[in-house]
Amino acid sequence: TQIARYKAAKQVVASEGSALHLFAFVGRPDQQVALIPRRRSRATTHIVRHLESFTGASPTVLNVLRNVWQPTRSKRKRLSAGEPDLPLLQAKLRAAGFIGDGPDWPALTPREIRQAIGKNHTATGTTLTD
Repeated sequence: TQIARYKAAKQVVASEGSALHLFAFVGRPDQQVALIPRRRSRATTHIVRHLESFTGASPTVLNVLRNVWQPTRSKRKRLSAGEPDLPLLQAKLRAAGFIGDGPDWPALTPREIRQAIGKNHTATGTTLTD
């Protein structure tokens, strides 16, 4: 089902990770892809290169992280969680033609963030925006 949806899609918006590696195998140059990095990592460059090499098109990279949250019991960056700046994400998706006009997306509240990531993460203060 996931592959069929990728093949049928005109646009794909995803956080960097294995889903985009899979997409690269079946994607076409006429499909628009927006990649949202989850953290500062060389892995993003590898996924971009994979997408370009296999689909023949470059993804739109949306650097929209307001903060990165690290598990308190681990220093491994791959386990961190990115907190998106939703108003910035909306603006960048709109500017790149992925979405049209609509109501403004509000920023996540501290309560919403804590509910999403749980108690065992600490804010690093790291941002990833441009």
